[in-house]
Amino acid sequence: MASVAARTALLPVAHGTEEMETAVMADVLRRAGARVTLASVEEGPSRVVKASRGLRIRADVSLSASELEKEYDLMALPGGMPGAARLRDCQPLAEALKRQANSGKLTAAICAAPAVVLRSHGILNGRKATAHPGFLHELQEDSTVGAATENRVEVDGNLITSRGPGTAYEFALAMTEATMGKDVRDKTATPLLLAREIGGASDDLPITVVSPAPPPPVKKEGEAIKVLLAVADGSEDMESVITYDVLVRGGASVTIASVMDNKDITCANGLGIETDGLIQDFEASEYDLIVLPGGMPGAEHLSKCKTLISMLRKQKESGKLYAAICASPVVVFETNGLLEGKKATAYPAFQPKLKDPSVIKSRVVIDGNCITSQGPGTSFDFGLTLVECLFGKAKAEEIKGPMVMWN
Repeated sequence: MASVAARTALLPVAHGTEEMETAVMADVLRRAGARVTLASVEEGPSRVVKASRGLRIRADVSLSASELEKEYDLMALPGGMPGAARLRDCQPLAEALKRQANSGKLTAAICAAPAVVLRSHGILNGRKATAHPGFLHELQEDSTVGAATENRVEVDGNLITSRGPGTAYEFALAMTEATMGKDVRDKTATPLLLAREIGGASDDLPITVVSPAPPPPVKKEGEAIKVLLAVADGSEDMESVITYDVLVRGGASVTIASVMDNKDITCANGLGIETDGLIQDFEASEYDLIVLPGGMPGAEHLSKCKTLISMLRKQKESGKLYAAICASPVVVFETNGLLEGKKATAYPAFQPKLKDPSVIKSRVVIDGNCITSQGPGTSFDFGLTLVECLFGKAKAEEIKGPMVMWN
């Protein structure tokens, strides 16, 4: 398993699958060079699954018998409910998972999936495993499970388990190391900008407040806080999905708008997303926040979209929040004059193009109604900062626990 030869991985998905875990697993493994197949267990011609927070993910294939007859170096299951239950109830997948485990090849699961799927099919018999805090009791109460731990990632031979969205990076890197070796794992981790405490190489950078964000919007009873997430072909997979998921967990009504000619986009590392519509469809609406992921060439597509730039200029002038991560603070904001009078950070490779570099050594920068961040490994900080600005600090702290964050 330590060979750096190209590896194959099967990631089954279903309606109710956790979107952050899916995106991180697929993106990190693909960055490492693995050939990853997202396979829908749902019946019917559509390969689109509606994930646990409403994101519509376009799987690469439907999980047919021919797909399950193939040999994979890794089979990895995301969590999320009812997604994990739907994976459990797919009998052909259950048989394939048993064959995978019995053959000595790598089997992995995160969040609800270790308890709901692997335990149900006897794959945890005599094995050490962990799971999401809400499902760990199922492992603790099952005498056939070797040991239930609270480790963020548990590696027991050819079995890897983990706890939830906040441990997904560590989980994905553990799978990378198990299938492709430590050197590949380390090379994959470095550009992600992950903190050292979760296996990355980045220093513990601060969240810098240049000037406070405006107070959370005051809404009438039943009126939602509205967010527009603009995406394109080539937008960064993890930044797009984590930002979306964290905001929805916080209580925002998030609209995903494509700046391309069609509503289906393919992210930088292959994740397919079905958006809510084209950017023109939402031009007349007002939003409490407009937010952009990074990724190339996605940021370039965003920058060239006249409708989006017009909306962002109005957002800036109105004093409402606008935010970007990774390449987009430079490629979109700086290029189009949206950082005039503002300090910002960006992905390190783009930082030299910022006119004011005084606060670039920050995970997140808040300068009034402009919020920027560095990259995939700061996406959780970025999303939680946006939740705090929209809903208050208490809400941001409240959603950290179920995500199993590291800080």
